[in-house]
Amino acid sequence: MKDKNKKKVKLPNKKKIGLPKLTPLNLIILIGGIILLFFIIAIPVVYVKEYNSTKVTPFESDIKDLSSKDIIRGNKNSIEDFNFVLWCKNYNNETGSISFRMIAYENEDTRSKINVANKISVKLGMYSNWIKTEKSTSSYSRMIAPGPKAALNSSRYYADYTLSGLPTLPKKGGVPFVKIKSIPLYAYVTYTTTINGTETTKRYILKYEYKDYIIESKVLDDNRNKEVQVSTSSSPYFQWKYEKDTSWTNICAVDDVTGIEIRAWADADHIQWKRKCDNDWINLIPYSKLNGYEIGKIPQVRISSNSIQWRWEDSEEYKSLPTSSEYPNSTVTLLKQPDYRVTDTHIQWKRKNQTEYINLKPLTELDNYAEGKKVLLRISGSNLEWRYDNESTYKVLTSINSLMGVEIKKDSSGDILFKCVDETEWKNLMLKGQKVTTSSLESSPAVIGPTAGGI
Repeated sequence: MKDKNKKKVKLPNKKKIGLPKLTPLNLIILIGGIILLFFIIAIPVVYVKEYNSTKVTPFESDIKDLSSKDIIRGNKNSIEDFNFVLWCKNYNNETGSISFRMIAYENEDTRSKINVANKISVKLGMYSNWIKTEKSTSSYSRMIAPGPKAALNSSRYYADYTLSGLPTLPKKGGVPFVKIKSIPLYAYVTYTTTINGTETTKRYILKYEYKDYIIESKVLDDNRNKEVQVSTSSSPYFQWKYEKDTSWTNICAVDDVTGIEIRAWADADHIQWKRKCDNDWINLIPYSKLNGYEIGKIPQVRISSNSIQWRWEDSEEYKSLPTSSEYPNSTVTLLKQPDYRVTDTHIQWKRKNQTEYINLKPLTELDNYAEGKKVLLRISGSNLEWRYDNESTYKVLTSINSLMGVEIKKDSSGDILFKCVDETEWKNLMLKGQKVTTSSLESSPAVIGPTAGGI
C-alpha cells in the first residue's frame, strides 16, 4: 500500500544551453573572428615559407647571365650522378660564424656516366629575407672528383667552408610572433658530365634546412649495387665488387667455409672428419689402426698443408695416416674428391660423406662405346677422366668443380648465401660467427662527424 502522506519532491528544472541567436551582428562578429584568426596564423606561415623562397635569389651575381632553364633547383637528394653530403662542423652563435665540409663520393652511376675531373665547383651561401637582408656567401672551392667512399680523407674529394656575419639566433622576424631559429643554406654546384663523348654542364642550386645538416657522427650511405662470385682459381675465394667496378675483393677463401676439419676425442674410437659447413662427423680411421695403439689411448691430430697427421701424447713427431684399400683417404685432397665407379650401365659418383651414388653418364654415350668394353676412371688434377682398358689416353669426363663446386648469391634481404652445386639448401655465409651481408662488405666504412674525429 502506498504511503499517502509521503510528500512529492519537486526536482529543479534543468536549464537548456542554447547558442545565441544568429543575428546579423553575431554573424558579422563570427566571420570577422575567423578572418582575424586566419591572418594571425596563416600570414606568418606564408611569410616564412613562401616570401623568403620567392624573394631570395641565391648567388644572384653568379647566375645573372644564365637562363632559368639552365639551373636545377633542388634539395640534398637532387644530384643523381654522385653522392653529395653536407657536414656542419661547427656553429658559433656568439661570433656568427659557421663551418661546413662538402663531400662528393661515388655512387653506382658515377664511373659509367660521368667524368668530373677538375670540374666540381661548389659555393655556399646563407640568405634570409625575413631577418632584414642578412646573408653570407663563400668563395668557390673545387673538388677534383667524386672519390671512393673509403678515400674521403683526401682533400681531392671534399672542400671546407666558413661563413661569417650571421645573426645571433633565434632572432625576431619581421612579422609578429615569428622567431627565426635557423637560416637556410644554399649550395651552388657546377660540374660537367661526359656521356658517350658528349659533355654537358650541370648547375644546381640546392637548398638545405637545418634538419638536412649532418651534425653527429654518421656512416656515409653507399647505394651502389654489389655483386658476388666464386673465383675460378685452383684455391677459390668468395669475392665481391661494386657492380660497375672491374676488380674483385676477397671475402674469404672457399676452403675457410667448406674445408676439412678433423678430430679425435674420448667418446669416439675413430679419427673423424667433416666439412666446416656441415654438422655431422664421419669416421675416417680407427685408433686401432695406428702403430702403438693401446686401449684407452687417444691420438692427437692435425692438418699440415695437405697432410692429415697424428701422434700419441708421449710422442714428439707427427706422422701421416696409414693407407690401405680399406682406408685410402689419408690427405685433405682425397677427402675433397668424389668417389666414383663404373656399373654395367653408368659412370657414377658420390661425395665421401654420402652413401648413395649418383648417375653421371650412361656408358652408351661414351665415344666409340661397344658392349663389353671395359671403362677405367681416374682423377687427374681438377678433372674426372676416363678411357677404355685397351687404350692409353684418358679423356676428360667432367671437372670436379662442376660436380662439387660452390655457388654464391645475395638474397633480397642482403644476406650472402652459398651452397654446393649438387646440393639444394642455401646457407648463410658466416665469418667469425657473424652472417656476411651486403652492408658488411666494406673493410673500412667512411664515418664523418665530431665523435669520429672528422673524415
